[in-house]
Amino acid sequence: MASAPGYSYHDNATPEWLKGPCPRTDNYTSPNWNWFLCISVINTPLASFLDRYVTPMWLVIGFVGNIITMKIWSHRRMKHINTSALYLTALASTDLLLLFLYIQRYLHFTWGLPTIDVPIWCPTFFVFYMFAQYMSPLLVFGFTTERFVSIVRPFKSERFSRHHRAPKEIIAIAVFAFALSLPQAHGWVFKNSVCGGSETKFFEYWTWITDVLLFCVVPIATFFLNIFVLRVAAKATKLRRESTCHQENDSVRSSSRRSKIAPSTVTLLCISFYRIFTTLPVAILFALQFSVPEGSYDIPVYEMHVDPQWRDYFSWYTAKTIIDTIGLSQYSCNIFIYLMTARHFRHEFINTFRITACCGPEKKPGSFHRHTFLTNGCGPGGYGGASTRITESDM
Repeated sequence: MASAPGYSYHDNATPEWLKGPCPRTDNYTSPNWNWFLCISVINTPLASFLDRYVTPMWLVIGFVGNIITMKIWSHRRMKHINTSALYLTALASTDLLLLFLYIQRYLHFTWGLPTIDVPIWCPTFFVFYMFAQYMSPLLVFGFTTERFVSIVRPFKSERFSRHHRAPKEIIAIAVFAFALSLPQAHGWVFKNSVCGGSETKFFEYWTWITDVLLFCVVPIATFFLNIFVLRVAAKATKLRRESTCHQENDSVRSSSRRSKIAPSTVTLLCISFYRIFTTLPVAILFALQFSVPEGSYDIPVYEMHVDPQWRDYFSWYTAKTIIDTIGLSQYSCNIFIYLMTARHFRHEFINTFRITACCGPEKKPGSFHRHTFLTNGCGPGGYGGASTRITESDM
């Protein structure tokens, strides 16, 4: 690789070979974002393809899926069937907000359009964008904690997880998330017709602390809560099967089937694990970005791929784009998990679109309300004397 000559960068001394396919118009003080986009298209074609053409697919799926999800989970009967329905409605609404804001981010950082280069909107955008991002792990942690308490302390949890408490808990989560996102107004400024970071130490430390807390600590804590829920549920299943009093009548066999993990719990666990495994990698790679600097700006664009420092940067950028693209799916694909694991959600989805011919003679959601309780008592009734709602276990 030929070494770059020692040019002094002035308007009248711009070397022709530096112009190339990605000319710079910033007097070489610091490259503007459009220049980075240009060199990315040339040196990281896979990352550019994913960012430009796969991201819109997630956006379309997310808008349609989250609107349908909000409509279904917000039904009154769904709130009675699943105690976490309000949490899932709030999760879909914040996902919808994030995707709406992500469109502007996508147009700005992927196509170089000045969608956020507006004086007041510049800091405001990042306040609401980070608020929507913070809400996701906090809501997942909230309904995971609710499910954890309901399994570990099934009788005391009635007071903890009553339906009228959920709105207060969600409002508290929203206030906390918004408070954490407010410093973004200080961290982003509109200067020289461009929206950029203020680069203050406070904003740098605040961003690092909140990112570690919400995108690392909270997902890890949620992960261990899920593991504990699975262990307790498996232990409870084993104990219930051992306490059947060795009766082989139909009612006991029916109760044995009921002793499995409730489908509503399976749905929440799937959503929780999915969010964890699509959040942590994004947070880790984001934290590593400062350890992978760009190479020299004096190198011609078509020679950057052979420069060791630029090559490392392009490899990291490609890996980050792949992980980011996968991570974006968490805001779009929850509806598929609900359709696969939540029977009542599937029924409501079918009824919404009047898809009845292909689904067979399944019971309608309302038919479950004919049987309010399933008795679990040792003997003719079942296992242990406690009564549980069939609507929740059949979810």
